[in-house]
Amino acid sequence: MHIVEVLPLVSLDEPSGTVLYASKLSEKLAEKGHEVTVIGGFRRGTKSKVSVHENITYQLYPILFDMWNINPFSYLFPALKKLSRDDYQLVHVHSSIYFSSWQAILAKKWNKIPLLLQLHGGVGLPDVGTSFIQSFVKKTFDQIIMKRLLKGSDWIGSVSRPDLKILEKQFGCSGVYIPNAIEWQSFSRDENQSKEGPIKIGYIGDLETWKGVNDLVEAFCQLKPNGVELHIVGSGSLASKLQQKAKKSDRIYFHRTIPHTRIKEFYDQLDLVCLPSYWEGAPTIILEAISMGIPVCASAVGEIPTMLPKKWLFRSKEVDELAAKLSYMLENLDSLKNEAKKWQKVLKSDFSWVNVTNLIEKMIESPV
Repeated sequence: MHIVEVLPLVSLDEPSGTVLYASKLSEKLAEKGHEVTVIGGFRRGTKSKVSVHENITYQLYPILFDMWNINPFSYLFPALKKLSRDDYQLVHVHSSIYFSSWQAILAKKWNKIPLLLQLHGGVGLPDVGTSFIQSFVKKTFDQIIMKRLLKGSDWIGSVSRPDLKILEKQFGCSGVYIPNAIEWQSFSRDENQSKEGPIKIGYIGDLETWKGVNDLVEAFCQLKPNGVELHIVGSGSLASKLQQKAKKSDRIYFHRTIPHTRIKEFYDQLDLVCLPSYWEGAPTIILEAISMGIPVCASAVGEIPTMLPKKWLFRSKEVDELAAKLSYMLENLDSLKNEAKKWQKVLKSDFSWVNVTNLIEKMIESPV
């Protein structure tokens, strides 16, 4: 089979869960003997380029601008339009917010190739954490663009089962659960490696209200833990506000965004990961942390309740509850680390590339 993967950006330097997922999926499909063509944007250069590597053909086009620093635009439409159904069996696009997905679904009117739209979160709207303007833009997007994207897709997939329920309720369309996945062997910690120094809690993600990182800083300041540090990795509109609030503690540290090729080095330093989001799909960070044997304290949103033990979860937006959960997990770190190792077996079977590629192959073989 010949499959087209459409990405907003082809890069491992920027830690976008969606881009990482689509890039690794391309490799896994190629390993199973499928021909894969990746069409996407790249930052370094002003001219388009084509290259072939291990059964994957890359057609890359320069990124012309970034909308809100989250949606890179490359002019992919001509390349997508000239694809032929005689040569390709599937066009696979990722997320509804990207210009790349919009262009692929528009191009389908000409190339007629069956299209799978896979969502990676961002369905509906969090009840808090967005401004009036952000809420208005999202609601307008859902009414004008999202409806057309869903209508133009032959299949709809999502890494989050709760998001599929929202799609059915809000748009009247059904979809297929396609799980998140990681390369489990790439994230492992040497059990004989001794960790020295203070206990470290880590946060990796955007510094935005709906990610709950402000709640995490407040909760940590409540604890006033002795010998415990909080390390925050990421960028966003709340950066300066968080740094100001963090002055209440001398144990909160901020780091610039880390390329995903080096993220394991950061995990190696951690004892606990916290994900306090108001709005999520199925976070890659949880899978990576568990693969490293690191417990995760997380809000019970999206697919997260199926990914972690219930006693590791708290209600989003509840700062006092988050503080209490952090306190409990810090007091029981040794037993929770052992539990994380056991939890790996549960997640490995569900969140595997074998499951993902099998589901996509079944879609291609089924009638549209």
